[in-house]
Order: sequence, then structure tokens, then C-alpha cells
Amino acid sequence: MPKKKATTEPQPVLSAPELYERAIQFIKDGKPRKALTDLNKALKLQPGFVDALNARGNIHLAEDNLYKALTDFDRAIRLDPSNGISYNNRGVVLTNLELYEDALDEFDEAIARGCDRAEVFFNRGDAFGFTGNMEEAADDFTEAIRRKPDYFDAYLRRGDARLILGDATRAIDDYTEAIRLNPQSFGAYTSRAKALRQKREFTRALADYNTALQLQPDRPNALFERGGTLSQMKKYTEAVADYKQFLQVTGLRGPSALTLQRHILHLKAKAKWGEGQTRHILPPQS
Repeated sequence: MPKKKATTEPQPVLSAPELYERAIQFIKDGKPRKALTDLNKALKLQPGFVDALNARGNIHLAEDNLYKALTDFDRAIRLDPSNGISYNNRGVVLTNLELYEDALDEFDEAIARGCDRAEVFFNRGDAFGFTGNMEEAADDFTEAIRRKPDYFDAYLRRGDARLILGDATRAIDDYTEAIRLNPQSFGAYTSRAKALRQKREFTRALADYNTALQLQPDRPNALFERGGTLSQMKKYTEAVADYKQFLQVTGLRGPSALTLQRHILHLKAKAKWGEGQTRHILPPQS
């Protein structure tokens, strides 16, 4: 007898909300392309689905498709002007487009519409920082921390704002808390080292650069800054080694490389000859 053909069960037709929920799970699972497919289907079925527009815009934003993201967030706001999340998301896009004043307006709108999460204050603080308003930036990062006490990024950025404002002591406190929250953060160690150098605490700064370079060896900025710290500590031979490694790692050429090479020669001379303590001043001729 001939074999019967296997019958395939028809796939259930998912509704827009079901497609949206599956897309959110795909995002959590690190599968943004599958999520995007489901969100596109959901929006075909339900064009006014604001949450789906925001989710799709977030995927476009993560993939650096800024204008596609902006289109989705614009549409979400037109459909529901009371949704603060859409304003926040549009503000993030505008920040990435370096339209900082416009971004600030969006974050203000998000907060005014009840979207007052810690992340919104962080985003507005970040935009304030780009406009040079460091006091406002620090205030927003403080508010973000008040709402989310373990907010690593907010401690790090508030430290940056405070350092620019000349408050190295409180910047160090922020970087120290950031390190407590994330002991593997290269940036937290190099930032604290910079603040320590500003206070001329070179030994502690050197320890932070050493830790940072253990986490991420051959990072050019840390090598260069550690070289500067070693030079300030009059450890000229070690400073020369860092500057040489910096040149090797970066492959730097041209006038900047020549300037650094002359500085290396100068440090070598200091290491060999010493600082020299005696200088002879001639009196005016009588």
C-alpha cells in the first residue's frame, strides 16, 4: 500500500499583542532580528501599536539606524502624546545625533508626562554634560542615583561632572563607588586615576592604572597616562617603557610621534643624568 503523505499542522495565526510578546522574549534572548520580524508583522496588523513602535525603534537605535529609530518614535508620539517613554527614546536618538538642546526638551517632556525613571534623569544629565552644564548634569545624576542606588553608570558620569567642576575629592568618591559596583570596569579605574593625579596622589593613581591595564592590556590611553604618572613620580625608565609601548600599540606616525619620541629621549637623559640640582646664575657685569 502506498504510504500516506504526512500532513503538517497549520501554524496558528498570532495576534499583534502575541507577536509583540514573542518579540520582547526574542530581545531578552539576544535575537533582535527575529524580534524585528515579529514587530513588523505586529505593526502590519495593528499600525497604532505604540509599544511595538517603541520596541522596534529601540532595535533600530541599537543597530545605529538612527533615522529609522527616530521615525518610529515620532510616530509613537503622534499616536499617543501622553506616553513619556516615547519622548525619552526620541531624546536618546537626538543625543546620538548630537542635537543636545533638542534632546533636553524631549527628556523634560518625558518627565512631565510621568516617565520619571532613573534612566531618564541619567539621559538628561548626559545631555546636560554635552552642553557644558556640569552642575545640572551632576544634579540629574544625583537624582538618578536617588531613584536607583546601585546605578553604576550614574556614579561614573557624576564623577566625570564633578571632576570637570574641580571637585576631585567627591569625584574620587563616585569612582570608588562605581568600582565597588563593578570591580571589572576599566573606565572607572582610569577615571579615578585621573582624579588622583589632579590631587597629586601619584602612588594611588599608579595603582589604578596598573589595575586597569591588568583588565585590558595595551589600552593606549591608559599606557600614555600611566607614562605621564610615572614621569611625575620621576620613574623615568618605566615611563619610557610605557610611551614606547604606546607608540607600538597605536602605530602613531607624523609630528605627534616625533614629539613623543623627543620626550622619550628627554626622559632617558633624565634617567641617566638625573635632575641636576645646581644651576649657576651669573651676576650682572659691573
